[in-house]
Amino acid sequence: MPFSPSALAWWGWLLVALGCAIVTTIAGYAADSQRRQRILWLFIATLAGLATMLFGIIGVVRLVKWAWNG
Repeated sequence: MPFSPSALAWWGWLLVALGCAIVTTIAGYAADSQRRQRILWLFIATLAGLATMLFGIIGVVRLVKWAWNG
């Protein structure tokens, strides 16, 4: 694997979570505006929302670990 997840700092994980949250928001608005492709946009919004939660939790855990070890 060319990239190790442990190489990313806590703020990097939180930035990735923020990016996923933006994708979730855009996909949610697209699901409301486009009736024909609603299922696809809801699927994208769901996956991005789950990724937001996962990356956010990883970022917060790494932040607490960083602050604790100070």
